[in-house]
Amino acid sequence: MRGGCRRSALAALSAALGDLGTVNRWRKKVVSVDGSECWWWTGAISGRGHGRFYFAPGRVIISHRFAFGLVHGAQVLDRVRVLGHRCGNQLCQRSTLSTWWPRRMRRTGGSGLRGGS
Repeated sequence: MRGGCRRSALAALSAALGDLGTVNRWRKKVVSVDGSECWWWTGAISGRGHGRFYFAPGRVIISHRFAFGLVHGAQVLDRVRVLGHRCGNQLCQRSTLSTWWPRRMRRTGGSGLRGGS
């Protein structure tokens, strides 16, 4: 995404993160399972095994990125290049089990931001 297109997508995501109806729709697709620290995605799944969440007409996001955005906001999410799963579960929505690297840092290039909430 570049320029206006990126700003438009970021604005749409910001609006979705602040919209109670959209957030509740996302929450209905997340369950906790006894014996697992993960919050499991039960909605649409991509061919690569990640959850897919349609947050607005024609707008889709990897579901754990939406979860991360709920905790940290769209502006922080926009700076995150890679958002991984410390737990190894691609369907996990729990941002405290996430690891992330900024857009300007290579994943293999040293110590990126790491953490959760």
